[in-house]
Amino acid sequence: DCGHVCEGKCGDPCTTKCSVKMKELLSCGHFFHGKCFIRYSYDFKCRKKCQKLLNCGHTCSKQCCEDCACEQKCNVILSCGHKCSGNCSSCYKTRIHPLCKFNIKLNRYCGHTVSTPCQGLIDTCNM
Repeated sequence: DCGHVCEGKCGDPCTTKCSVKMKELLSCGHFFHGKCFIRYSYDFKCRKKCQKLLNCGHTCSKQCCEDCACEQKCNVILSCGHKCSGNCSSCYKTRIHPLCKFNIKLNRYCGHTVSTPCQGLIDTCNM
């Protein structure tokens, strides 16, 4: 029950959808502009772009009805010298970066060179 007067005949049960046009401030900070029955339908969700500031300092880029998570690349420089390929949300939340996926060339003892993901294997010694 939305609280608006039913558009049907007086005394009859209300069987029509409320078509009163309304403007309402939602909990996410956006305004809903539309018919009452849409706003109070069981599956109504704000689908505007979320503007919440996340703990990592970035702004959420999802819709208000979705769980916030930062989808930007982490880009932290790992100990091997390459940029982290993870996303900001997972790295910030777990404080663990995924293994480095940058392809490097390794010289094998047999003399062959192979290309393999770094995974932090690069020797960072500068001597």
